Amino acid sequence: MKKGFTLVELLAVIIVIGLVAGITIPIVDNLIDSGRIKAHDEQVKMIEKRAEDYVSMHINLLDEENVYIPVDTLITEGYFDQDELIDPITNEKMSGCVKVAYSSVYDKYTYTYGDECE
Repeated sequence: MKKGFTLVELLAVIIVIGLVAGITIPIVDNLIDSGRIKAHDEQVKMIEKRAEDYVSMHINLLDEENVYIPVDTLITEGYFDQDELIDPITNEKMSGCVKVAYSSVYDKYTYTYGDECE
């Protein structure tokens, strides 16, 4: 009796491996995408927090109705390192502004990151 695998057994193993890969690859891809989105959200929260720190040091900015703080200003002022603000989704440098506005509903200033500065 010969030892080894038959062609049918090898094909069965290949089909099973293909099915397992077909199921797991989309799941892993979705996990990677959701991880990037979560990392992006955390990055935005950090930018907004550092903008809040910046405003606390430059309180005279709040005399205006809406204040836009460019991310480049936060980098220049030393709140971030130059290479620290990379968008995890696009792998490009994050630029944009944080809008500082007074919210009468919450009776406090709100900090909102956006891609465009007005």
